[in-house]
Amino acid sequence: MKEGVYYKVIIGLLAIGLIVVLVQNYLILNSVKEFEQNQTKEDSLKNSNDLNVQETAQINPFQPVIDKLLLHEEMQAYNGQNATVIKLDENTLAALKEKYPVIYEGTKAGDYLFFYSNLLVVYDFEEDKILKTFNLQSVEVNPT
Repeated sequence: MKEGVYYKVIIGLLAIGLIVVLVQNYLILNSVKEFEQNQTKEDSLKNSNDLNVQETAQINPFQPVIDKLLLHEEMQAYNGQNATVIKLDENTLAALKEKYPVIYEGTKAGDYLFFYSNLLVVYDFEEDKILKTFNLQSVEVNPT
């Protein structure tokens, strides 16, 4: 390789390295700025007199779904009772359909499961339909 070409290759590589370092610094500075802005927003929310942070932390993300389900006449008896709520995703639904095909036949990703103390409800929020209900029974095992 000729000496002049060699120096041009080295200078080109150094220029590329410099560009990479500059881009990395730019990205880091933007990340720091974004972090500081988020911290400022969080601090202002914590200090706000209009927002009770404890109440905000207790908001149930499923509350609109629960409220809509409880409007159904057959669910009135469960108003005020706690339920475990699960929104079915593709992977969870596939696993459940494999283990319990009768229960989960006809359900789709996006449907909800409500586990009350004595009832399982499969609910389609978008169609506002109760797809299936199953009575649950607890079993006691007494070792002898």
